[in-house]
Amino acid sequence: MVAGSIACVLVLLGVKPQVHTSTFWYFGWISAALILLGLSSWFIVSVHLENNRLKRILEGGHSHVPSNPEMIGKAGGLQVRAGEAECLALELEKIWHLYNNDGRENLVRPLNQKLLIPQLEYRHVQLMKFRTLYQWHIDSVKEQDKDFHSDLITHGFPNPDEYAVVRKNLEAHAQLLRDRAKSLSRMA
Repeated sequence: MVAGSIACVLVLLGVKPQVHTSTFWYFGWISAALILLGLSSWFIVSVHLENNRLKRILEGGHSHVPSNPEMIGKAGGLQVRAGEAECLALELEKIWHLYNNDGRENLVRPLNQKLLIPQLEYRHVQLMKFRTLYQWHIDSVKEQDKDFHSDLITHGFPNPDEYAVVRKNLEAHAQLLRDRAKSLSRMA
């Protein structure tokens, strides 16, 4: 840009290269100056247009710019809760296998209140951890989005659902959380 401006000024002042005095070189000098001037002008105009475009975006002229950060935060939180629900479903399956591989008892109703734990074996401790995390998850989803509903939230804890129903509800709950998060992020 600077070189183009200097070259144009030199041409306008009539300064010629002293080594080559032929007309061919003189026109080459003028052509180079004009090309540099054109490129620098194009650069200045494109920077100005981009600057104006960014100003319009920042002023809210485009709909793709998020306007509600609270909704975006809520959507992100629900995505995290969906991941938690998926992890809970996997953990429930591991605990179910712990019980069923033991051969002494099957885990039919993992969230049943009447399921008493006679002694603290590894599998019982894992089930108690799962129940604690399950209840915490339900409470955190209710706190984060009071309008969200799923069978998992409706059934709550404790409940008499069998293992397959609890697992299905966890997976469906995770998908509903992801769908709700997507709709909230679109609204933002």
